Amino acid sequence: MDDGIAESCGCMTADWLSEQLADFMYTFENDSDGEFIAKANDLSKQYCQKGEDFVSELIAFATNQNQTHVNLSLLDSFEQLVLQRAVQNCKNESFNISHTKTALSEHNNSWFDESSATDSTIIGFSNENFTLPEKYLAFTPIRKSASDSAYQNRKDSGKIIVKFTGKNFTAKRKNGNEGGNVCKVIVEKLYTDDYKNLLQYGAEKDLEQAEALITRVRSLCDIIKEENETLADDERIDSLSLIRNVYSGFIVNNTEDPLDVSNCSLQCIDQNASVINLDLSNLNTYSLFPGKIVTLCGSFAGDVFVPDEIFEPKEPSTAPLRKQRDVDLLHVWCACGPFSSSKTLSYEQLCDFIKLVRKERPNVLILIGPFIDRTSAAVRSPQCCYTYDNLMDMLLAKIDDALSGTDIQVLIVPNGRKDAALRPSFPTPPFRSLKQRKQQLSKNIVFLPDPATFRIAGIEFVVTASEIIQHLGREEIGRLNNSEEQDRMSRLVRDLFRQRSLYPLYPAADDITYRLREAVERTSLPVIPHVIILPSVLAPTIKVVANSVFVNTNVLVRGSSGTFMKLKIDLKEIDERKENSHTSVADFCEAEIVRL
Repeated sequence: MDDGIAESCGCMTADWLSEQLADFMYTFENDSDGEFIAKANDLSKQYCQKGEDFVSELIAFATNQNQTHVNLSLLDSFEQLVLQRAVQNCKNESFNISHTKTALSEHNNSWFDESSATDSTIIGFSNENFTLPEKYLAFTPIRKSASDSAYQNRKDSGKIIVKFTGKNFTAKRKNGNEGGNVCKVIVEKLYTDDYKNLLQYGAEKDLEQAEALITRVRSLCDIIKEENETLADDERIDSLSLIRNVYSGFIVNNTEDPLDVSNCSLQCIDQNASVINLDLSNLNTYSLFPGKIVTLCGSFAGDVFVPDEIFEPKEPSTAPLRKQRDVDLLHVWCACGPFSSSKTLSYEQLCDFIKLVRKERPNVLILIGPFIDRTSAAVRSPQCCYTYDNLMDMLLAKIDDALSGTDIQVLIVPNGRKDAALRPSFPTPPFRSLKQRKQQLSKNIVFLPDPATFRIAGIEFVVTASEIIQHLGREEIGRLNNSEEQDRMSRLVRDLFRQRSLYPLYPAADDITYRLREAVERTSLPVIPHVIILPSVLAPTIKVVANSVFVNTNVLVRGSSGTFMKLKIDLKEIDERKENSHTSVADFCEAEIVRL
């Protein structure tokens, strides 16, 4: 039923819309007369927007308006500023397909040759409809792409959406050049470079996957027992001489319905691998999702286990700080794809962003996929006239060329679910390129996997494009006190730390191809990083969680604009306080989410 609503025009229900918006932590005006739903369905029919597309565009518009509650007034503005303009833009940006064919043998195969990009393009736009401004022609791989008029007419460019300043951050050093750095910052990978297993598909045996999962669950259950002396025995006797049982394992849902209190069970790790049904009514507070590893203490009522205490691992220690010498101020930028509108392959947004990077010269730029979004209509259209691998190589060459002559290091992180140049899987190996083409790129271009753990000038970063916070928010059930309920995002990030994993949800979300054995190893989070970047379409966020700076950059292209992150860390001030081993990096940083 839900799939039918998502793929149909004008069939949305209040419950379905509420569920879709709740996934992104948005609400809407659910009036008793159904006026809002009626209006939304009318717009969906009038502008031929499927339910899923309508909600996606509406959330993008609400995000740009800094609103998390959607009412009739916002819906009217959405129609005028988005839907009506989209119809007009479609009329203005129509293109015709060239009937001129070029023999395969006549194509110039030089992947970086600008002239070949023009000659080999099989899509021709009429001159009157070819509107890409001159400044983008040298950057875009497909020179005959149409311009994104909505982006060109954007407002509030450069506006700071979210800002955090640590209590010990000093404003004396404004950028990397003024920071007094006398050497290039060092980027150090904190993982194995062996991606052989990630490049093999269908080779994982069920037994190997089961063993990997069991080993992880047992390890975390042992940690819970070590942290709580009262759990030393599997049975405890309370003051009334009643036997109380202790069970450890992970939360499962053996039905096809979403997890709720009626179908929540615990997969135990005892010899029988038993699954016990749970009654959560006696727990004062709890937060659970499929795959969460916990220990429960309680008693049976018939064949149902009724826990009254729940234990989970405590947060691990923070990563040690190994500051690089002679670096006073670390300046890092980060942006997450898509990097071009779904209606064109002009890459105007990425071009403008890279020019801004060149102007302000951060030490490191982190770019997170998708670079070529396989869900984009433009990517699936004849407008995309190259193989995805070649298009990706061309994009990398454009980025490298635009930043030539600088010391800016560019870290490339893939998105296994959406990057068209990769097979869809998670964890995801780094982008691969022909040896000849890689040699033509500067050494400042560094390819990382997803997830990626690395140090920059001694500061530990963790990045993943898996959208785990959004997935956890969709699956979580709980009974919480007011403070935890109000700061849901921080609680979900804290769950990652406590579960020692960047993807503790099991089974994984339906839209992700999950490699269990590899994921157990490569998503491991033994310590809390200084900075954790988890981009998603949820509202842009900067929070300090367990002394770690958590950032959701949102995406660079969303609606008429998009956002990116600027991060400065005052390493000189950390040095002067001489508290390196126990210092919270969050106290010495300034982080901003900025509108492009």
